[in-house]
Amino acid sequence: MRSKVLIAAVLIVAFAAAVFVRSFGGDIKGDIAEAETAILGVLSSRGVSDADLLVREEEYWSRGGNRGKTVKYTFNGVESFSLPGLEKDLRDSVKRIGGVRLDKIEYRADKPGLGTVTYAFKRGRDTIVVLAVKGVPAEWLRHPSDVPGRGEREISGGRKEAGSLAIVLDDCGYSSKNLKAIKDLGVPLTLAVLPNTPYAALADGLAREGGVEIILHLPMEPESPKEKLEKDTVKVSMGKSEIKGIIDRALKQCPSARGVSNHMGSKATKDDAVMRTVIEDLHGRGLYFLDSMTTGDSASKAVCGELGVARAERDVFIDNRDEEGYIDGQMDKIEAGALAGRSIVAIGHDRTLTVKVLAKRIPEMKKKGIKFVFVSDMTKTKREEQ
Repeated sequence: MRSKVLIAAVLIVAFAAAVFVRSFGGDIKGDIAEAETAILGVLSSRGVSDADLLVREEEYWSRGGNRGKTVKYTFNGVESFSLPGLEKDLRDSVKRIGGVRLDKIEYRADKPGLGTVTYAFKRGRDTIVVLAVKGVPAEWLRHPSDVPGRGEREISGGRKEAGSLAIVLDDCGYSSKNLKAIKDLGVPLTLAVLPNTPYAALADGLAREGGVEIILHLPMEPESPKEKLEKDTVKVSMGKSEIKGIIDRALKQCPSARGVSNHMGSKATKDDAVMRTVIEDLHGRGLYFLDSMTTGDSASKAVCGELGVARAERDVFIDNRDEEGYIDGQMDKIEAGALAGRSIVAIGHDRTLTVKVLAKRIPEMKKKGIKFVFVSDMTKTKREEQ
């Protein structure tokens, strides 16, 4: 049997650190160390040894009044992990540690047929532990117990009932050429309409014809100063009145809007003051917020929870690459998650190729029992779960 000396040593050090920081520290390193101990305990119980560990990295940080670190473990040798069921074991291991959760699971192809699975654990908005497992076969994407998504439900006989899928098409309003094809898809869809675009009113009008839910795709400031900004982009330098004026003008162009999502916004959505202003405005209008998750540090979850505003967040991007094979691959991932009982929010764009792939895949997914819903239905589901 392979030696487990390194992992055992890390477990001991992490436990000691947790005890010390709990007693004498004023930061969150105690929770981080406790989470690290719990996660490594799961791996050790599955026979993972120091021979499987390629590298352990630490990055210390201080932000938002918290001090801590992000610990990343990179492993090789998928056989040691017995991947089926690992997600549940990892979730269970940290759920009693204050505010710590398994936040995101991603698969990245490294070469044909093989890739890396990454499990990211967060405490609040801070990523604290990352597990990267190399050499995982692409078939893992079809394994029901290890596909990203939310809300697993069991039905009689232990078989999972197919989950709900909310598809969002971003950046509507610049063109009208796909609108008929979108309507002909024949399932509930959510269109995110950009204000100040030539066809915003036409896209908004689809809501009155049924089958489509409209949300405002509010331009928000990104981290990169090189990005071309839309007119009336919400910026972190703006005051409350200016931000609320932008929202008011934009919603007048989308009178059918049931909610608001962020267009770009990797800088603005993690600014607590900006998000508080935006969410307060939505609260007064009875609108929900869909977080496109352009940053992992978004403040929307905490602010929406505090103010009681309905919220959903993106699980999967459908078309980061405008390539049919890539989009089909993302739909494979979404389908596997939904068939495993997850409720998934998937975001694509108002593009001809994306609509073409959806037209091909949606009838197949419907036959398999996947339920297509509006994002507003998904926010109701999340409120019920909470």
